[in-house]
Amino acid sequence: MIEWFNQLSDEAFFAGVTAIVAALLGGLISLISALMVFWLATRKETKLFEQRLNDTRNTNARIGLGKLLNMSNQLYSIERFISKQLAEAQKEAPVIEPGLAVVGSSAGNFEVDRLNSAELEFLVHSKSNGLVSEIHMFQRAVMTHVAALEQYTVLRREFDDFSLKHGRIPEDPDGRLVSTEFDEKHGRQASIMLGSLNILLGEILTTIEDDIKTGFDLADSYREMAVKQFGEPFPTIQKLGGK
Repeated sequence: MIEWFNQLSDEAFFAGVTAIVAALLGGLISLISALMVFWLATRKETKLFEQRLNDTRNTNARIGLGKLLNMSNQLYSIERFISKQLAEAQKEAPVIEPGLAVVGSSAGNFEVDRLNSAELEFLVHSKSNGLVSEIHMFQRAVMTHVAALEQYTVLRREFDDFSLKHGRIPEDPDGRLVSTEFDEKHGRQASIMLGSLNILLGEILTTIEDDIKTGFDLADSYREMAVKQFGEPFPTIQKLGGK
């Protein structure tokens, strides 16, 4: 092989080397071009993926904000439902006898639509784990209030059925606060039922105003984080009730 190269003229030698270099450069250029095309395509796909992911998180954040507002409004509706009836009862009888149930059963919605992990994802992504924990605590409070009202409604209907079956309404009722009369045996049962009803009302009213305020404050914080994360306007919040 070496003798063969030695036998080549200078012109032939340089021509051969040039051909080899040209072939190598051509292959290298083709490889670089292919790598560039691949890199650009991958970069484009990555950007599209990131944009779709951002759009999905944006949509989920809007859904999450709506759920927070719905839960806060749900508590506000419960508080208004109870307080309105208590206020009306106070007008008719300024001094309400302890143990007298004046709040009727509720026909409200007892479902709680809580935020799921997808609707909290952008908060975790932005390292707002403290806000995530507060939202979980608020949701537990909402579920507690709703469960208490649902249980109250069941017991109140049982008490109404019990009163119709075993009680006697005076002939001349005075206003809406009618004191149903029972005999001694059923009177004791009625007192126990009324006590359970009032305990449930007390559990709700003790913290519900604070929880309403907490809910709207959390919705505010959630909205601020969403605007910061996505740079887009989110619905403004009208706060109701609370202290």
